[in-house]
Amino acid sequence: MALGRNLFPIFIVRSLLILTLSLVSVAQVLENCDNGYGNYTKGSRYEANLNNLLSSLHSHIDPFGFANSTSSSGEGDSSDDDPAYALFLCRGDIDHDSCTKCVNDTVSKLTTTCPGYKQASGTYDGCMLRYSNRSLTGSVAANIFLYMKYPVNATNVAQFNQELGALMTDLRTKASKGGSSLKFAAANKTISDFQTLYGLVQCTPDLTEQQCNNCLLDRIAQIPDCCAGNTMGGVFAWSCYMQFQTSPFYNETRVLERLSPPPPSPGGQGSPPPIPSPPPHLPEPAGNNNTNQSTLRRIVAISISTVVGFIFIIFLCFIVIIKKKMAVMSPDQKPDSSMNDDTSSTETMQYEFKTIQEATDDFSDANRLGHGGFGVVYKGRLSNGKEIAVKRLAEGSEQGKTEFKNEIVLMSRLNHRNLTKLLGFCLQGKERLIVYEFLPNRSLDHFIFHPVRRMLLNWETRYNIIVGVARGLVYLHEGSSITIIHHDLKASNVLLDEKMNPRISDFGMARLFTVDKSLEITKKIAGT
Repeated sequence: MALGRNLFPIFIVRSLLILTLSLVSVAQVLENCDNGYGNYTKGSRYEANLNNLLSSLHSHIDPFGFANSTSSSGEGDSSDDDPAYALFLCRGDIDHDSCTKCVNDTVSKLTTTCPGYKQASGTYDGCMLRYSNRSLTGSVAANIFLYMKYPVNATNVAQFNQELGALMTDLRTKASKGGSSLKFAAANKTISDFQTLYGLVQCTPDLTEQQCNNCLLDRIAQIPDCCAGNTMGGVFAWSCYMQFQTSPFYNETRVLERLSPPPPSPGGQGSPPPIPSPPPHLPEPAGNNNTNQSTLRRIVAISISTVVGFIFIIFLCFIVIIKKKMAVMSPDQKPDSSMNDDTSSTETMQYEFKTIQEATDDFSDANRLGHGGFGVVYKGRLSNGKEIAVKRLAEGSEQGKTEFKNEIVLMSRLNHRNLTKLLGFCLQGKERLIVYEFLPNRSLDHFIFHPVRRMLLNWETRYNIIVGVARGLVYLHEGSSITIIHHDLKASNVLLDEKMNPRISDFGMARLFTVDKSLEITKKIAGT
């Protein structure tokens, strides 16, 4: 009981720090209407080309969030065609759906702000658009459009600047060496005062390695003018930018997905196993047919008698072992009849594997919601239209079916508004599936680490999330019939319902898996 009371204030303080620090990210919004290239007239060929280009730009975004496109009417000679060129870039940790939405929003905002301009540029919360009547490919637009800083100074400015310089140098090298699809790098490192420094750099991928390197080198050199000694800052130009702060501001999961090398091809894992040879053909026995048939009958009869007798002996041994165990079992070791009743009642909670397989479209990647240490979570829709979330447990459990069912019974007894609701389970072979209610707003990490969605978390919402998670933890530690230590509490395990109320998930996972015995000692609680 003391453990729950001790963890409560620690969790509150830590959550306040994390969620409050994530509020300091500044919305990067700026438009630039360039007078240097003049205006186009209404109804002109350039206007038609530009409108055609911008309206279809979302379809040209590659998987890494970059689009470099042109549009022309194809009429007349090239000097009269007035082609339009556009270059669009999303920050490297933004997913494709958010990037597609961002390009549409950016086009709408920039054309409204700069009507009639042949060339304009704009950036809006993680994505950037430039369009012109001249090709933008490979041209370094080095003019600075934004300095960003937060007026909190580092404790030891000299040491902080040294650590920042080392991190940015490493990121600059990695981003410059990126290919023609992605020139992006992000990482964090532990610095003085137990702080973590996060950094991110990116170039438009149409630049060469040398162009990207030089562009980022200039941006890093401008840190003293922008934000010397500050714990948060950024220098942004149209072709490259850099950003840093002492709290998470990018999606680390997406960064790992983007920057991790692709898995090795299965073709390089050796030759396939040889096809087994068919059994040899046995020659038919020679001699009198009647004699052979008589001999065959005797062999079959003896074999059947032997097998039946052997099975009977095994059955008797099994009965004797069960009786001996029941005889020596103490009263507190005997099976709990209520547990047996609850276990039988869970049969109504048990789903057929085929049902779950159809609901999740055979566990397709399109329905994949996320993954963690205990398995992958998929979205599903049952035949009656009900949406569910299915956790497909990794093969880390050594429990049998009865033990697994008993653990499901224990978890189903937990009832709190800040815990996810368990709907059922599925057992088939090595498959261990747990079915939960589906929560439309997914998990907390999809908000606090996203450059756009994080703006939806005002302080009142954040406070409610903090208090809700803390209440759920107190219930697990002290309020429920069984004491549960979560072992893996993190933002991705805090789900949000349609009203942004938090629900702790995976609260029973540690019980379903074989864990080190030291986890049962409160002074050695392990986990995230």
